[in-house]
Amino acid sequence: MKKNPYNLIFISVIVLGTIAPFISYFIVVQMFFLLIPFGVILLISLLLFIINFIKYNIKVFKLRSTKIIIILPVFLFIQMLSTYSVDKIQKLRSEQIITKLENSKNIYPNSLDTTFGIKYNK
Repeated sequence: MKKNPYNLIFISVIVLGTIAPFISYFIVVQMFFLLIPFGVILLISLLLFIINFIKYNIKVFKLRSTKIIIILPVFLFIQMLSTYSVDKIQKLRSEQIITKLENSKNIYPNSLDTTFGIKYNK
């Protein structure tokens, strides 16, 4: 049975894309040094995909070049999706904390125990 290396590469890109937004140093490097190269690569990838789609029609998804040029867009999309989902989760958690504080009849505490990295100080 022939193993497909693209599946392993694709899964590792998804995992790295999910983890990457939480590595602050990587985000700094990506924003300051890799923003323009990533943009150029994305444009070239889109252009090559459109050309291959016109040339090969439906068979474009079986081409090796399509599998290679899709790696960076998938990585960036997974990063955006991960950042968006974490933002929504943190927003829900903070709204729960605010609701809990507003509903309490007691005096507001100086600090509140939180579990997901949200800091509350009066």
